[in-house]
Amino acid sequence: MAPKDEELTAFRTPKGIYCYKVMPFGLKNAGATYQRAMQNIFDDLLHKNVECYVDNLVVKLREKGDHLKDLKMVFELLRRYQLRMNPLKCAFGVTSGKFLGFIVRNRGIEIDQAKVDAILKMSEPRDIHELKSLQGKLAYLRRFVSNLVERCQPFSCLMKKGVPFTWDQACSNAFESIKSYLMKPPVLAAPIPGKPLILYIATQERSVGALLAQENSEGKENSLYYLSRIMTPNELNYSPIEKLCLALVFSIQKLKHYFQSHTVRLVSKAIKGQALVDFLADHPIPDDCELTDELPDEDAMVVEVQPPWKMYFDGASHRGGAGAGIVFVTSQGEVLPYSFTLTQLCSNNVVEYQALILGLEMAVNMKQLQLQVFGDSQLVVNQLLASYEVKKPELRPYHDYAKTLMGWISDVTIQHVPRKENKKADALAALASSLTLSDHAQVTVCQKWVVPPPNEAEGEENELKHLVAVSEVEKEEWRQPIIDYLCYGILPENPRRRTEIRRRAPRFLYYKDTLYRRSFEGVLLR
Repeated sequence: MAPKDEELTAFRTPKGIYCYKVMPFGLKNAGATYQRAMQNIFDDLLHKNVECYVDNLVVKLREKGDHLKDLKMVFELLRRYQLRMNPLKCAFGVTSGKFLGFIVRNRGIEIDQAKVDAILKMSEPRDIHELKSLQGKLAYLRRFVSNLVERCQPFSCLMKKGVPFTWDQACSNAFESIKSYLMKPPVLAAPIPGKPLILYIATQERSVGALLAQENSEGKENSLYYLSRIMTPNELNYSPIEKLCLALVFSIQKLKHYFQSHTVRLVSKAIKGQALVDFLADHPIPDDCELTDELPDEDAMVVEVQPPWKMYFDGASHRGGAGAGIVFVTSQGEVLPYSFTLTQLCSNNVVEYQALILGLEMAVNMKQLQLQVFGDSQLVVNQLLASYEVKKPELRPYHDYAKTLMGWISDVTIQHVPRKENKKADALAALASSLTLSDHAQVTVCQKWVVPPPNEAEGEENELKHLVAVSEVEKEEWRQPIIDYLCYGILPENPRRRTEIRRRAPRFLYYKDTLYRRSFEGVLLR
C-alpha cells in the first residue's frame, strides 16, 4: 500500500491506533482496486496465456513447449511491480488444478470432488438449519445442475415461515434424485472466442430454465451454463408464450457478460447434442399441458441476438478546409465508410462535434437503436460523458444537439480510443491515401454543415431562419411529456405512454427551465 494512503486505513483498538501497510481484502473496495491493478499489470496477457481473478493467477497453455517462456514473462512482471507469491499455494507444470473452487482440466470445468462428497455423505436433514446447509451447498453448484429449482421444489414448502418441519417421502425422493445426479455431474466447457453461443430455454409448471451451449470444433455441443428459478405467484398466471419470454429475460439478466461478447442464437426447442437431451429430460412437458398456437411458425422462436453497431468518428481541419470521417461497423462485421467535406472553416473541436453529429443523425435515420460510439477527441467524449464542463460558448449548441440525438437512440455508449485505433475515420476525414479498405468498398464524399437547432434566447431572425429545424425537433421532442408531468401532472392520452412517463419521471428533475436526469450515483446530468 502507498505510504500516503496508510493513514486512511487507521483503526483504533484498546492497545492503540494501527493502520494497514498492505492492502486488506476486508475493505469495501479493496477487491475491485486490486483487480484493476492486476488487469493493468497483465493487460497484454489476459485471456490469452493468463487468467486472473483478484489474487488468483493461472498461466495456461495448450502445448507445453512455450510454457517456460510464459512463466518467465509473468515472473518479470511480478518482480517489476513488487508482487510476491505464496510458495505453499503455487503449483507448476500441472495438467489440472483448482481455480476459484472448481477443477480446471483440458476437457473442461468440473466440480471439486470434495464438494460433491460433502453432499453425498449428508444424511437427511432433521431440522430447518440442516436443510439450509444443504441448500447452501447446492447453490454453490447451481451452474452445474440442470433444473435445480425444480429438483429442490419439495424443500421450498419447508422453508416457509411458520410451517412445521416435516420431512416426507417427496423430500426424500428429491434428496436422492440430487445425490444420483451428482454421482455423474456434467463437465462444463469454456466459451470459444469468436464462435456463436446457443441459448435453449424451457418452462415448467412452476419454474423456468435455460442452457447456454456452444459447438466445438468437432460439431458437438458443449454445455456452458445451467440456469433455473422458481416463478412468483403472479408469474404463474402467465400464458405459455409469456413464460418463455420470462425465461429469456431471466437468462439475459444472468448471462449478460456472455451476450455482450458473443453472438447468441435463441432456440426454444433442442435440436441435437447429448447436453440438450439431458436438458430436455430435466424439463419434461406435463401430459396435461395444452398445446398453444400463439406462435404457429416455429421459426419465430429462433431469434439471433446481435451485438450493437460500432461507429468511429473523426474530424480534420486546416487552412485549406475541413472534413469529417465516419465509419460504421455492423453487427455482422461489415464496414460502412462515409466522408464529408464541411462547407465552412472551423476549429478542431467544432469539426469533431460536426463528425459526431453527422454520424448520430445517420444512425437515427437508419433506426439503429443500439450503438457504440468511439472517438479520439478527449474533449468531445468527456464533455458528453459529463466529465468535462463545456466552457466555450461556441461548443454549447453542438454539445446540446449531440446529447439530444443520443437521447433518441435507446442504447448508446460513447468511449474514447487512441488515435491508432481510429485510423479509418481519421483517414476518411483527411481523405489520405492511407485508407485501408477492401477493394470493393466505395466512399462517397458529400458536402455538409451541421447547424444545431437554436435555443430560445436567440433572436426572432434566427428563429425564422431555422424554422424547419426547430419544428422537426419539437415533433420528436421526448422531454416535453416528462416536463408536463413533473410540473403540471399532465399525462398523454395513450395508456402505454402514460405508464412509460410514470415509470421514467422519478429519474428526472426539472429545475430553472432545464431537465436533469439523475445518474445511479445521484449526480444530475443534463
